[in-house]
Amino acid sequence: MKGKQAKRKADDNAPAYLVEQEDSSVVLKGHSELSITEQIRRHYASN
Repeated sequence: MKGKQAKRKADDNAPAYLVEQEDSSVVLKGHSELSITEQIRRHYASN
């Protein structure tokens, strides 16, 4: 979806973040998406 606009619901308690990926592309992630991603990463790192 390169070049497309993205929206995320965000507020002070659950902000949205611009994240630079390994391939240097930038994506918009919601707070809950980052929390889930971190949990998955930890799960696979421990196995």
